[in-house]
Amino acid sequence: TRAVGLDPRTPLTSAEGLQPPGEPWPDFQARFEAAYVAEMGAFLGAARGETDSPCTVEDALAALYLAEAAELSRHEGRPVRTAEVIS
Repeated sequence: TRAVGLDPRTPLTSAEGLQPPGEPWPDFQARFEAAYVAEMGAFLGAARGETDSPCTVEDALAALYLAEAAELSRHEGRPVRTAEVIS
């Protein structure tokens, strides 16, 4: 099992059968709510012209290439490297 954001509430069990000390997160939304709120705040600040966007044009292109590679991978049922979709 893999998990993002290891903390005392991460829903993992060790090979020894140990459970995390905290109550596991109930769902994905609760676990990452603070990150989504911060992301929306950064987006709105940039959209209003109050702050610079933390994402560069290069960041946006990289995200696009990853999404295109993921879609091609899903469609063809095989691993796809981003180099295949960069034109």
